[in-house]
Amino acid sequence: IPGKAVGLFYIGLSHQARTYSQKHNFQGNREQNKLDAAEAALAWLKEYLISLK
Repeated sequence: IPGKAVGLFYIGLSHQARTYSQKHNFQGNREQNKLDAAEAALAWLKEYLISLK
């Protein structure tokens, strides 16, 4: 998308009647940013699932 920073990612999480989002701006190249975004999303999901216990 023209004008969009290469490292800008939004990650969303929805559960029951609630929706959450996070904004991340990674500084690597495009491939590294994709990996960093996936890692951030999985880490957030893990933290969220643990908090449900």
